[in-house]
Amino acid sequence: MDGGSVLMKVIKSSIFIVLLSTLFSPVESHPGGNMISVNGLLIWQYVYPPSSLEHYSTVYIWDEVHGTRTLIQSEFNSSDFHFYAKGDTVFYAEFQDINNGSRFRLLKGLAGDVPDEIWPWQNAHEFGDTGGFYISDSKEIIFAKYPSIYSIDKNGLTRLVHEFEEPIGGLTKVEDGLLLNSPTKVWLVDENYTVLKVWDDLINPDQENIPFMGNRIFSADYKNGELLVAYWGGRSFFKVALDGAKESLLQLPDKYTAHWIAFGEEGYFLFGSQINPPDPIIPVLYLHRKGENIMLWGED
Repeated sequence: MDGGSVLMKVIKSSIFIVLLSTLFSPVESHPGGNMISVNGLLIWQYVYPPSSLEHYSTVYIWDEVHGTRTLIQSEFNSSDFHFYAKGDTVFYAEFQDINNGSRFRLLKGLAGDVPDEIWPWQNAHEFGDTGGFYISDSKEIIFAKYPSIYSIDKNGLTRLVHEFEEPIGGLTKVEDGLLLNSPTKVWLVDENYTVLKVWDDLINPDQENIPFMGNRIFSADYKNGELLVAYWGGRSFFKVALDGAKESLLQLPDKYTAHWIAFGEEGYFLFGSQINPPDPIIPVLYLHRKGENIMLWGED
């Protein structure tokens, strides 16, 4: 290889690295975390104000009576919240990026109330960049971190819990067990990781106009035999019925991507955002109810 070819290879590699760091920097990576619905209350995280380029993660809540409001905000830039609900109680894992890794603390409170810290800050180890978690009966945090499932206890001891049959990156605790997902598949398993159902035809292999991060599923939810999917690659949300029939819930316009989806008491919550540097990041939150998409928060 001549000197000119070597130089061009170095330049191309440098451009690629810069592009990746731009796409996944805190400034351009909203949102992290997840979204849950608890007895009519929707909980999610974003920055405040939504147009802020600084990533001080903020917990938002919404209900039919009071609309959207903020609950708590992290004191730290480069932060994220992840949520898990057990009955009326919500657990909040707050993460902060630090040099060479991340740290976290665990908070707990009744849905809608400001939570209290129950585990102080500690090294997140593999728990950083989690794809979802729940609290086990033994008071451990069970979480997904690509490609497997791990646990971490209050003392920071982390262990491998299960290597699933395929690499997985997402975990959601549902009434019938655990919902696991890879970029292209979703599995319903029991707490021994026995597969109860698998959905493997969720993405369109011929999808066009695919956003960065690729043709993939971002999140899913499950209840009473129905699967909800936020399809990042297709910029869309859809439902899969018990018989396997798919029903489109919302197609987002170009420049927008689908992030989170959750069952509500009378419909489905759909969260997306415009992430198209250098355009501003614009979040959108809808309630899909009786065939209609009602905007709850954000900009059209």
